[in-house]
Amino acid sequence: MGATSLLHLILLVCTWSWPAFPTFLLLTATLLWLGIVLFSVVGPVPINNQVRAWDNRKLPPDWQEQRRRWDRLNAIRVVLIALAFLALVLSYKTFVMN
Repeated sequence: MGATSLLHLILLVCTWSWPAFPTFLLLTATLLWLGIVLFSVVGPVPINNQVRAWDNRKLPPDWQEQRRRWDRLNAIRVVLIALAFLALVLSYKTFVMN
């Protein structure tokens, strides 16, 4: 995710002279990726770290709630990734069509 964010930033810098709308879409994709990285570090990653420390023979009493929470957070992250991808593709498509 970090590498993808970095590549988006590099692409944004290299294409800053594009027309306004494609640049806006690329900026949107880049900002979404930066948000995805931050969201992941704050949301699903701490739960992953807790789960990694669990003993499968002795799960915590709230393990199912933690799993549901992770599933919800991951679903949000997947939607954000899809939106970032869509913005990236649309930025290219609108640039090529101009």
